[in-house]
Amino acid sequence: ALAATVAVLTAAAATRSLTRAVDRRADAPRRSSLAIAILAHAIFLTISIWSWISSPLDPSQSAYASGVLGLLGFGWLVTIGAAIMLALALLWAVRSPSDPRGHGVALNASLVSYYAAVNWLVVLATVYLWPRVV
Repeated sequence: ALAATVAVLTAAAATRSLTRAVDRRADAPRRSSLAIAILAHAIFLTISIWSWISSPLDPSQSAYASGVLGLLGFGWLVTIGAAIMLALALLWAVRSPSDPRGHGVALNASLVSYYAAVNWLVVLATVYLWPRVV
């Protein structure tokens, strides 16, 4: 969970850098921030899916495992959507960096990227932290 959290926080930081780069109309930082955010989301997906596969939880045997899979599955879908949107924004930033419509694509992708990070933090609190408190 720690490695996935670091990956998500890295994605959020890169997304913040992306929004600042769009505001300043800085093309090179926008492209690098997009690439870092995409990479961080891909690392998060790899870590969390591998973690689920290697866990002893069986959704067919436990309601708790089904809930965990539902929460993780939703997070995976949001993260995949964010990565696709960020990739489209990166493609736009590379092909026509001065087009203002590309800035809108990047800012919309940043909202989904932030949501994916917050979603993971909620899943982290629900699945990993709360059961240890109770």
